[in-house]
Amino acid sequence: SEPRRGYLGPSSLGTDCDRALWYEFRWATLPEKFAGRMLRLFETGHNEEARMVRNLKAIGIHVRDFDPATGKQWTVEFLGGHVKGHTDGVAHGFPEAPMKTHVLECKTHNEKSFKELVSKGVKAAKPGHYRQMMAYMHFGGWDRAFYLAQNKNTDEIYAERVNYDPVEGSLIALRMERIVTAQEPPARISDKPDFFQCKFCAKADVCHAGQWPLRSCRTCLHSTPDTVSGGWTCAKD
Repeated sequence: SEPRRGYLGPSSLGTDCDRALWYEFRWATLPEKFAGRMLRLFETGHNEEARMVRNLKAIGIHVRDFDPATGKQWTVEFLGGHVKGHTDGVAHGFPEAPMKTHVLECKTHNEKSFKELVSKGVKAAKPGHYRQMMAYMHFGGWDRAFYLAQNKNTDEIYAERVNYDPVEGSLIALRMERIVTAQEPPARISDKPDFFQCKFCAKADVCHAGQWPLRSCRTCLHSTPDTVSGGWTCAKD
């Protein structure tokens, strides 16, 4: 299993189910476990991000993959740190807008996914990636993003500049605030356990099958996330 996050990340916005994200944020279920093959795939994607950054630098793009103020990966936060994301860097020097700063997002795709991306663009083909960039721009104060994708089968590259949409960004912020501050699980995306998004969801046992959630401060009725200073408050006498 991968380490459990103590926050809700923009990378999780690929799911349309608020309830699944609430269970994840509240640690209501055990961390999802992955086979070694999947862990190696995650590692491959991470390694390729560094190569794509090097490729951009080699053609004259100015990429800052670490925040000079902290010396660490660029981080955006919201709601006292209960929403947090880490970008692949910020860059400028793109021919279309040389002086405009872009938040950088690098992804790897299999053949089928890559072809769909090239055909439809990131917003239609990968709405989760699009929302992730919108969240980074909204919380980080940027108004451009650069999406760089690699075909893992052929090493072909696809690039797309994305403009910040204030309506989309605001809706994402409201959604994440609604999930973080909810004291009860939001409505299911479907009440049918065999619905395609529910059937393969790691939270299905708690959501549909009646399994008791894990017991912790995060699932306690007396616990509330502090969205101003961070951490959690306890109302138990």
